[in-house]
Amino acid sequence: MTLVSGNLSVVTGSPHLVREVWVRAATPRAGEYGAVITDANARVEVLEDGDVFFDAAPGRATLVLITRTPGVDHVTQRALPMLIPLSNTATLGEVVAAGQTYDGQTGDRIGALAEKIAGYKTAAETALASATKAANRAVAAANEKLGDGAVRLKHLHQEVKTLIDGKVSVSNVSSSREAAQGTIVSRHENGNISIKDPGESSPPWVAVNKKYADKLGTENADGNLIPTILGRPVWAEGLNESDDVPPNTDLKKSYGLNRTSKIFPELMAIAPGTPYYFQCWIKGGVEGSIFYLELTDEAGQLAVRTGAIGAYGDRYVFHRYKASAEWTKVSTVLRFSNTVTGVRFRGLYFNHTAGEQSENDTLLAGMRLVPLPPDGSLTREAFPASNLVRLPESSDNPRIFVRKNEFLTTIRFHLCPVADFTDYSIPPEYRPSETVFGAEMIGGGYIQVNTSGSISVGGGSSGRDRVSGMITFAN
Repeated sequence: MTLVSGNLSVVTGSPHLVREVWVRAATPRAGEYGAVITDANARVEVLEDGDVFFDAAPGRATLVLITRTPGVDHVTQRALPMLIPLSNTATLGEVVAAGQTYDGQTGDRIGALAEKIAGYKTAAETALASATKAANRAVAAANEKLGDGAVRLKHLHQEVKTLIDGKVSVSNVSSSREAAQGTIVSRHENGNISIKDPGESSPPWVAVNKKYADKLGTENADGNLIPTILGRPVWAEGLNESDDVPPNTDLKKSYGLNRTSKIFPELMAIAPGTPYYFQCWIKGGVEGSIFYLELTDEAGQLAVRTGAIGAYGDRYVFHRYKASAEWTKVSTVLRFSNTVTGVRFRGLYFNHTAGEQSENDTLLAGMRLVPLPPDGSLTREAFPASNLVRLPESSDNPRIFVRKNEFLTTIRFHLCPVADFTDYSIPPEYRPSETVFGAEMIGGGYIQVNTSGSISVGGGSSGRDRVSGMITFAN
């Protein structure tokens, strides 16, 4: 998919009256992974300043401008042809200009040229085969002339083969070397690697082939699913390395760019129905720089269902996130569609045109993706009784219960007197880093807790004297 973004304005430069557009394929056509792309309209909202952005499959498409004149019950539609390129991003002006240039015959001309190139390729392959046969005949004739020399050639062949075999064995896994204490895979100065003998507590990837073991780092002992390749996290492929790191952390490196990066690492296994704690440090190249981060499934589709960091939807991990020029730690709980069994990083959109532009790199560091207890399984095994706190501690009949682990805090309110909220606040160790809201309660309304620990109710809960609900947030 190509991310198309741009601005709609009138000739004077003011924002256009268009408040929505429709995007559709010019005609139904075959898509990726056996899918069919229909010509049905997809509605895209236009922001107040005229900005618009959407994902579209490469190929011919149509942009329909929907104009509603204020005070008049009249809607005007204007269709513009587009040609979406096979690239990471494109501007709205570029795809419209390309669509107006495309005459419908370009594909036929390209097809004819492809046929001509295929003919040249066939002729070249035929010529190569003839040359190979001629060379073989020449070698056979030379061997016949060598006589006793042919014996020497045979011995020389055997000597070279033995030498090659000896070199190959140097790169084999050395079973006589033990992995360093506390690690599973070790690489030695001579290029050899060694893997601990798999035990009952070993992860399933211990008994893997040498190629995969070469790439594995040993930084995943904390449950982080994101693998490393020779010390670099997979998402940092192609990014610039920096010594600028978040303060008061043990992080040694950060990585970033000031433009889009597309990667295609191996899939990380995902368990359906399991939430995942995501954490990352980010520093914009300039205040207000916009950043996107994609996680895609096995079919290449955006995999995030809920939990996006940023604005305007949940499909991305970072979704139009406005970065600060100072190091900022962000975290969330991601949930994927129930059909997703593996995800991989794909697009990292640094310095996006929707925000402030800079020649400086936007930097990332300390990215983690850690599985949490599956939804509906917040049992004693997931949260031991020792982690259960009853609040207020001074009460003979506490009505607030807190469970907390390394990643997640859950606060449950059970028939709490609303009047008590004015006199009580959540202790500092259980407070969120930003205001959080509980799900809507039966009969309407919700509970919220802010960064100072103050509790309040709103949204249709007036008149109640007691409330019950639950709030869960990432630490």
